[in-house]
Amino acid sequence: MSSTPEFDVSEFAEHTRQMQATMARTRERIESLQATGDDGTGLVTATVGGDGRIAALRIDPSVIDPIHPTALSDLVVAATNNAIDALRELHAESIIAVTDQIGGLLDGLGNGLLGEQGEDPGWPEGRQ
Repeated sequence: MSSTPEFDVSEFAEHTRQMQATMARTRERIESLQATGDDGTGLVTATVGGDGRIAALRIDPSVIDPIHPTALSDLVVAATNNAIDALRELHAESIIAVTDQIGGLLDGLGNGLLGEQGEDPGWPEGRQ
């Protein structure tokens, strides 16, 4: 009798399908995200979609000054950058959530590979 744990191919395939489904759901969620930022005063707001493109831009008419157009452009840039920063945070949260889920799936797979007692399957250094 061998003390080496058995590798369950069907369990591995199921874990792979679960990871792929989790990643697909996360990709769809990220693509559907929207984040809004403003210029710090609320006079200009920008909404950015999950693809990083500007979905909406709202400009309070009081900041439209044809004599000083750079003031408006500065507000638009600030609002857009704040929206992009907010979107990056949402992306990071989504990525953390999916890596946690995948980690759980891998733990389950590792338990199957390592057996009930968690024996070392003899992988080379750095592969454990």
